Amino acid sequence: MAAALSLEELQRTCAMHRVADICLVVEMQAGIDALVGASYDEAAAERMRVLPAAVSETLIVPPNGTDAKSHHASTIAEVAPGELLAAWFAGDWEGANNTGIWMARWQDGSGWGPPWEVVSHVGRGAVWNPVLLQVPRSGETILFFKEGDDPLTWAGKLVRSSDGGHTWSSPEALPRGITGPAKNKPVVLSDGTILSPSSEELGPAELREAAGDPSWFVHLEVSGDGGRTWRRNGPVRFAGNIIQPSLFVDSKGGVRMLARMTSNTIKQGDFDEHWHYPHHFRYNDSMIVLGVADGKGERFHDVRRTALPCPNSGIDAVRLRDGRVLVVYNPTKYTYRGVLAVALSEDDGETWFDVLELERCRKSDIARNLWTRYPEYSYPAILQASDGLVHITYTYSTRPLKRHKSGRESIKHVVLNPLKLRPVKLEKEELPAAKFHHFLQALRASSDYFPPSYEHWLEGNNGIRAHVVLDEEDDGDSSA
Repeated sequence: MAAALSLEELQRTCAMHRVADICLVVEMQAGIDALVGASYDEAAAERMRVLPAAVSETLIVPPNGTDAKSHHASTIAEVAPGELLAAWFAGDWEGANNTGIWMARWQDGSGWGPPWEVVSHVGRGAVWNPVLLQVPRSGETILFFKEGDDPLTWAGKLVRSSDGGHTWSSPEALPRGITGPAKNKPVVLSDGTILSPSSEELGPAELREAAGDPSWFVHLEVSGDGGRTWRRNGPVRFAGNIIQPSLFVDSKGGVRMLARMTSNTIKQGDFDEHWHYPHHFRYNDSMIVLGVADGKGERFHDVRRTALPCPNSGIDAVRLRDGRVLVVYNPTKYTYRGVLAVALSEDDGETWFDVLELERCRKSDIARNLWTRYPEYSYPAILQASDGLVHITYTYSTRPLKRHKSGRESIKHVVLNPLKLRPVKLEKEELPAAKFHHFLQALRASSDYFPPSYEHWLEGNNGIRAHVVLDEEDDGDSSA
């Protein structure tokens, strides 16, 4: 029989959840006891009963912690009990030829150590989207990454470590046609098969979607020998543009994926006219996509939209040991990344409810965010460690994203207690004006919202049209 919550813990839980009725806390205790069962050992369960939902948060990259100006696309893995590695790419800006793969080590009780560069490609082209994998049977740690000027020219590479990431091999090229995981961690099946969630981008999605010809595809890359050799499965069939899948094994032993989607659909409100809209100023109908496959992930036979919005931004998911699934995502239909939240599913991703809001920019910053991409909280990575706690890393930026200058200045690490996660209602997304066109007029009246390097105007006859000319400071990368 599980021990009851102490009075101190009851008070802490009440304050954390703004619970006025003690019966709700008792109900929470019963829910915790039901979740523990055979999912966690007694020591881990007792620790999680005491800890709050949000255990800790810290910046992995301290101010002036590296020579790089921009840090993005983090990945995280547990290399030993109580010991984590995080990696990300960093350089002057995304796509710069001085980007490298940086890494830091976390140890329970002492936190993050100083970052160091593990893959340096100064002057030899950009590196992108590192992904860490701890291979269970061999104990080997694999770090995948991409090299090339853009997704069209990416070449997959990897380095290996046999000592928990203290030393690494020289880079190895993956076979032709194999690029490695696009962003998120592979899954390892019970028989040791590695499924790598991969994708390809054959150019800007908008150019081909209008003709019903998607240019972003998801496929899997499969290894049966611990990552020594690979073969390719797919692509996954879907009537739309999807990339960067996140995989998990469902309650029946099958493989499921959640994927990032982009759409060129603009919600026009009361207007039917065609709008000319700026690159960063869109309101679309794209959603996170769920795919259901057989036990080996050989064929996805059911691929469809979920109810979770996806503003063309990276996501990541994990299946907890108690059977529930968590996903970290940007819960907005506006293409900005100023809100980051965690949602939970109890039915293998069929239905979802939000359980925690990690970040939210101020309402006064929403308009600026749409144009300058800051604050930005994006590209999450998530795992459940051996002690049962959940670790999330993501890009953390409160500065303008401008090429050659600044933005994406750190990676943040958050630790959650999955036993304390309960449904919450996120703040309703509101813009400074009730209607979209009124908002545009308000933007025009406020020069603070428009960087001086942008040429912009609004004109209204039967409706209002907005247009922007992007300057060289905008990277224009749809998959960033």
